[in-house]
Amino acid sequence: MKKLLLLIVAGAILVGSPVSAGSYPPGVALREVVINKGDTLWSVAARFCPDTVDIREYIADIVEINGIGPNEYLQPGQLIRVPGR
Repeated sequence: MKKLLLLIVAGAILVGSPVSAGSYPPGVALREVVINKGDTLWSVAARFCPDTVDIREYIADIVEINGIGPNEYLQPGQLIRVPGR
């Protein structure tokens, strides 16, 4: 069920809004995050998204930065990069 929800959220992000890292100025540091069991794009974004950024845009940036495809799942132990310090 969680995998299906992840696919729906990721698909909605990819289809519903342009994927752009334009929310961040050039040179913004990327933080490496290790995925834990049960993590979703939304839960990771909720931990690191700045208050000044729409979480949906932040998720779209994570998807673009990491080349996450619409049929891909986050796996425990996977390393992804997210914008931020």
